[in-house]
Amino acid sequence: MELAKHQKESISKIFDVLELGTIINLSPIESSQNIVYKVDTSNKSYILKEYAKDSIRNESDLKKRKRQISVSEKFKENGVPVILPLKFNSKYFITYKKKYYLIYDYLEYTTITSKDIDNKKIEYEGFKHFG
Repeated sequence: MELAKHQKESISKIFDVLELGTIINLSPIESSQNIVYKVDTSNKSYILKEYAKDSIRNESDLKKRKRQISVSEKFKENGVPVILPLKFNSKYFITYKKKYYLIYDYLEYTTITSKDIDNKKIEYEGFKHFG
């Protein structure tokens, strides 16, 4: 998927304003619901999640997403491994040109499908889950 010029400019502006480093590489990542990018900067790598225009239709939808982050914060406080978006000026959501964005630290990952975990045991740092 090729990024439009306005998309690149918007992302560059966000990273400049937040002083996250000069963008070296910007690549879209497949996502079923929202637009997600891997952004490599001169400092480190990030994941930028852009909420589609119809994804947040009103203030109620935004509150639901804020509540999801709040629940994740409580999990983290209680030692449950979670990945939280980065906070800027005490806020998680970044708004720019009528779109909402979340920025996460990039972590190396491997995608696992349900076919890969069916009837297999997965262990993660003392937590045990069964497929």
